[in-house]
Amino acid sequence: MGDLCSFIGNKLKENNVEYSSGHLAELFDDDEKRTQHRPKNSPDRGVIDSPPLEETEQGIVVSIIGQLDFLEKQIGKSYDVMSDYAAADKLQTLENIASKQVSHIKTFEKKLKTAHWFVDAFEKQFGDVDQTEQIAKGLPKKQRERLQLLITIYHASDLLRSEMESDLIDITENEIKELQATQSMTSKDIDKRNKLSNWNKSMIVLAMKAANIAKNQCAKLCGIDKKHITNNIYPKESPTETHTKNKHHDYISWFDNITIKIGGKTHTFNIYRWYDEQIERRKLSLEFKPLVVATAKTE
Repeated sequence: MGDLCSFIGNKLKENNVEYSSGHLAELFDDDEKRTQHRPKNSPDRGVIDSPPLEETEQGIVVSIIGQLDFLEKQIGKSYDVMSDYAAADKLQTLENIASKQVSHIKTFEKKLKTAHWFVDAFEKQFGDVDQTEQIAKGLPKKQRERLQLLITIYHASDLLRSEMESDLIDITENEIKELQATQSMTSKDIDKRNKLSNWNKSMIVLAMKAANIAKNQCAKLCGIDKKHITNNIYPKESPTETHTKNKHHDYISWFDNITIKIGGKTHTFNIYRWYDEQIERRKLSLEFKPLVVATAKTE
């Protein structure tokens, strides 16, 4: 099994597939593992003997090549939600809820804007509605009926606008900013282009400056291209015409984690994500959230 794991590991490396060598044995089922550890003097050893070595190696090579070909073709593909997968089912439910919420908000928005537009247009044309009702009394019957209908629609639109505005009063600006901050962090977590946080970028700069770790090594450890470090991480501002400031250089003095000892136990806070969250909150003028001991991991 050790030789076979080494063979599989080498093949994966040749095809640029990252897989922990310590987990290669997990590719075998329980029966195969029991076969490997069965004593040589087992009475049923003759029944479980493997085929000739040449046939076994050839079969393994053909099988692995087929598996590699299949998996390589799957890279970059997009798939719909799979059945019998609890996490995907939960996401599908959340997506359905979000879709309905968006639909309701758009309907609400359309009705509110329509009502507001009509009230505004009516008042620009006729001014005060009470005066308009007086004007209607002096008009010919047909024109009076037309104006009365418009006045009725005006009152209905004005009432609807007032009711919808009162519903929105309960939603404070601070609550909206809280949602915006959460959404911003969620987008960063999902977006692969931002898989390195500002704190991660700061650590790369520190590793290169203070620890004299090579750029290639930093890139390898972080799973990124070394050109990304040269162009976007190491310089204090973008080398393009925009010269946008790379904010992570401001965070280099911050610590990767905080360790607190309570009752003889060590509690470690990994706070780089907390810092990123507070930055997003501060952009929206929200107060920093405190670090909470309950979120710590005890070592």
